[in-house]
Formats: sequence, structure tokens, C-alpha cells
Amino acid sequence: MSVVDRYLVRMFVSSYLILLAVGIGMYTLTDLLVNIDEFTEHRELPFTTVAGLILDFYGHNMPLYYSMLGGPALAMAAAFTLGRLLKNNEQIALVAAGVPLQRLLVPLGLCTLVLTGLWMANREIVVPALAPKISRQHEDVFGQAAGGVYCARDAENRILTALRI
Repeated sequence: MSVVDRYLVRMFVSSYLILLAVGIGMYTLTDLLVNIDEFTEHRELPFTTVAGLILDFYGHNMPLYYSMLGGPALAMAAAFTLGRLLKNNEQIALVAAGVPLQRLLVPLGLCTLVLTGLWMANREIVVPALAPKISRQHEDVFGQAAGGVYCARDAENRILTALRI
């Protein structure tokens, strides 16, 4: 791996991590500001308990937010990386040195494959494992709300409907 490849990988990964941090942070902060009343409706709870509930709720939802924002962040990070090369006149210097522009895409493509693998593992392994915690609503931070079942089949293939379980 050449120096240019390492430079491109470092620039791409740093752009990707910054985009993820900003995107997930903005999504979490906006969601928290909109739903803060749902977390603070139990006035008898101390601040530390409420803060712990908020951290628990959003901590378990981080893999879901990553699965939503990870794909678009890859494309944006690649665009930012190539745009930064162009802005700093580094592409011109590399082309003048005889490096074809297609060669610059090789490290970006390899990084994208690795990060896509992580993204897919998150979607297929981590998110399903946390599904009971992720499926909680904001007003049910304790995870004890009763829900209904509509048209579910049991072991004898009968249709069940229940308003509360």
C-alpha cells in the first residue's frame, strides 16, 4: 500500500466517521428535544434515573441509527474525499505524476467494501439482537407497556386477536 493509498484511506475514514458522528448526533439530539416530555413525565424520578433511562434508550437505538445513516454516509464521504483532493489541487499533482484517476478509486473502493461489510453485519446481527430494546416507544422507557396482537396465528393455525398482552 503506497503513501497515497494510506492518505486516501485516512481521509476517507475520517470523513466517514465525522459524517456519522454529526448525523447520528443531530438525529439523536432532535429526537430527544422533541420527545423530552415523554422521558420526564414521571416527576418522582430523580435526575440521575431519568438521565440513565435516556442513555439506555438512545444507547440501544444507536445501531438502528447507524443502519439508517451508514449507507448514505459512505457515498458522501467518498464525494467529500474526492472534492477535498480537487480543492487542494492534489488530483492535479497526482495526474501530473502519472497516476491515473481510476487508481485513486481503488483504496476508496476497498474501504467502502470493508465499511459496507460492517454496516451489513450491524443490520443482520446487532439490530435483530437488540430488537426488543429498539422497538420501545419513547413513552415506554421502562419497556413494560402492554401491546395488542391483531390477526396472529397460534400453533393450531387459529387467528388470535388481543387488545392487551
